[in-house]
Amino acid sequence: MRNVPGERPERRYLNLGGLYVAATLLILAWGDIATLIGRSELRFHLVSTWVCLALTVAALLGLSYLIVRASRADVKPTRAFRRSVWIYAAAALAVGAVSAVIGVSAYRGLVWQSTLIVICVAFAFALVSTTRGVLASVVAVPLCLALTGQPAALFFFAGSMFFNLVFVRLSLWVLGIVRELDGARQTIAVLTLEQERTRFARDLHDVMGRSLSSIALKSELALATADIDEKDDHVRDTRALAQRSLDDMRALVRGYRDIAIGTELDDALMLLRSASILAEVDGDGGADLDETSARSAAWVVREAVTNVLAHAPEATECTITVDGAVVEIVNDGARSGVDTTRPGSGLINMRERVEAAGGTFVAGAEGDLFRVRCQFSRQRAARVDAVRAMGSGSSSV
Repeated sequence: MRNVPGERPERRYLNLGGLYVAATLLILAWGDIATLIGRSELRFHLVSTWVCLALTVAALLGLSYLIVRASRADVKPTRAFRRSVWIYAAAALAVGAVSAVIGVSAYRGLVWQSTLIVICVAFAFALVSTTRGVLASVVAVPLCLALTGQPAALFFFAGSMFFNLVFVRLSLWVLGIVRELDGARQTIAVLTLEQERTRFARDLHDVMGRSLSSIALKSELALATADIDEKDDHVRDTRALAQRSLDDMRALVRGYRDIAIGTELDDALMLLRSASILAEVDGDGGADLDETSARSAAWVVREAVTNVLAHAPEATECTITVDGAVVEIVNDGARSGVDTTRPGSGLINMRERVEAAGGTFVAGAEGDLFRVRCQFSRQRAARVDAVRAMGSGSSSV
């Protein structure tokens, strides 16, 4: 199959599905004329025969137009299409009446051609809905029997109507399923793109927010101190932070970002103490956390410390506790009226990361204190303990 520039492969398959449905319905519709010609015993040397055949072909051409419209892969039946069906039905019945008059005046067998026009009308209503197709078929069967005057043809007309109705509705139902699958595929593609954009924005905020805040803090300290050696230390720290930020950005662009809870705890102590904040780390340092939970805990520590530096300028103390499956960061100097649900504050990002790891997240002000607390699944921690116990047991053996 030749690729069409700018056309998605799944769209080509969808269009081919519509083309297949249209082709099968057209074959079904035009196949009836051969059956009726065989039953009609037409006299082709008469002009009336050719006039009735021309009227029948005109009705089939109109039905073919409706079939092509109904089988378009990217268009669902609308009110305009239903209006077109009604217009076609009125015109086709008028043509059928003319054909019936000509057939009765010429010879009885020619009337069978007018019954094909009635079948086309029922076929057209079946393109709209099952209910309208059934009603049209119920009306069309006795009308065809009245035109032919042959009650024995009941099974022929009833079977033809039933087969047309079932095949038309089944074909359009399959086409509708294909449309829905294509729509779902497009929706999944859009949601995947939005999810990736959200992930990148969150990681960019978490990575660069802390780094830029740290660089700004170190720069202010370098400007504020008069001691040359201390100023040089601050400048070197600033350069190291800038280099690490560059590395983090490169890792982020590559789609991979590794982060360790131990490194984040050490960096947090260094940054907080550089800002003259009394900082302490308690607990086991995340020894009982599995890899996923430890990564989420590291992000929480990083973002929480960033928030302390950026949003609590009056903070003097900060305690970071990582004990078992619990991570808690508490600082003083909290400002009143802090919105913990405002997007961009970093709290939303922390909550998403913790909940993605199966934990719970709580953050809020308690008087002068601001507390960030997350607890990860104890089942994860228990599995880690079990694995370690098995490892120590095997090593002892």
